[in-house]
Amino acid sequence: MWGYYLDKHVCYVGKDIKTGCEMPCEGCANFGPNRRSSGRRERTLSLKLWERRDGFDRRQNHGRRGFYSQVFGKGAFHLRENLYALILLLIMFNLFNIADFIFTLKALSAGHSEGNPVMDRLFMMGPAVAGAFKIAVGLIITAFIWFLRRYRLVLEAGIFILLLYMALIMYHIYGALRFY
Repeated sequence: MWGYYLDKHVCYVGKDIKTGCEMPCEGCANFGPNRRSSGRRERTLSLKLWERRDGFDRRQNHGRRGFYSQVFGKGAFHLRENLYALILLLIMFNLFNIADFIFTLKALSAGHSEGNPVMDRLFMMGPAVAGAFKIAVGLIITAFIWFLRRYRLVLEAGIFILLLYMALIMYHIYGALRFY
């Protein structure tokens, strides 16, 4: 019992607990719980992000020549350095979002069906509800990309979303030319 007690407590003067003091350890002002073995260093709930790096690490090998590196890696680096390019990306994203809504309205009026089940339910409630939802989600994504533009992954996701919308608009134009 006494050995366990001595392991959990320490003399902060620096003397050996068993031989260096003239008085008993329990009465000494410099004797107390060992702070290194206490639970104060245990991890508690933290609201910080676990990763503090932004993804533009100098130590990474940027000499890759693949498609992903050329489009997304260099594109994200360019967007981080050039705010005008990022603003242009966000404006184009919102314009493509509105164009998708207009093309979808045109297709629905021609008798076609909506492929997105969420938007299909919203179009059943009314086109104004669907349009408000679509524009609100687009603005939320725009704000998310803008406020987290420091992170490479967010900028790469913005490029990916823009490419998806470009493909969707081309699909709408193909459908309009073929079926209208």
